[in-house]
Amino acid sequence: MEKNNRIKYYSRPFPKIRHILLERARHNRNPFAECKLEDISNAFSKLSSVESVAWAKIFSEAALPYEDKAAKAEAAGDQTEARDNYLLAFATYRVARYPAPNSPAKGEAYSRSKANWLKAAPYFGHVPEVVEIPLHGRFTSGNVIKGYLYRPATEGPHPMVVSWGGIDGYKEDRLPGPFLKENLLLLSIDMPGVGEAPIDGSQDPEGFFDTLLAGRAPTPK
Repeated sequence: MEKNNRIKYYSRPFPKIRHILLERARHNRNPFAECKLEDISNAFSKLSSVESVAWAKIFSEAALPYEDKAAKAEAAGDQTEARDNYLLAFATYRVARYPAPNSPAKGEAYSRSKANWLKAAPYFGHVPEVVEIPLHGRFTSGNVIKGYLYRPATEGPHPMVVSWGGIDGYKEDRLPGPFLKENLLLLSIDMPGVGEAPIDGSQDPEGFFDTLLAGRAPTPK
């Protein structure tokens, strides 16, 4: 009997996608954690598809007011207001780049998300060092693994934990508090194919992790 090797594709209609994602937003689930439900609902009311440019534009427009409020609050010395609004800007821009920065518009949203996260981080008492680890082996020169290094307040030396997520888990999403409490260094990175990782998931990921396990110290950027 001849086998049918044809690939069947299934595409959900947009109203179904919108319903599923709004349910995730109502339960504060990825990628909508720390976002305001009314912002997400309002953005979806303006969308008719998940087309990349429109998606990034509409959710970025929702993030921009928080970015502006945070900068004004910071200038006025209101740390609580600055912290809360930088975090909202980060989270809403994160939705704008979702599920991946695979277009110029989503790439810009990811850059803005990172920038606001780095501005929010000091207000939480865990200021990361932005570091780079040069790749070695079969990689071209100049490629680096970018990450955030968190140090506990106590005198070292300390063991280090290297943390990365799945395909939806970016280095900005790692929470350092539990590791620092145990006097552990935390190096938060993006896995291959995610965020600022220098290679795709299909390109020699073994070499990527070989670099991490070789004991080369992260270098401040």
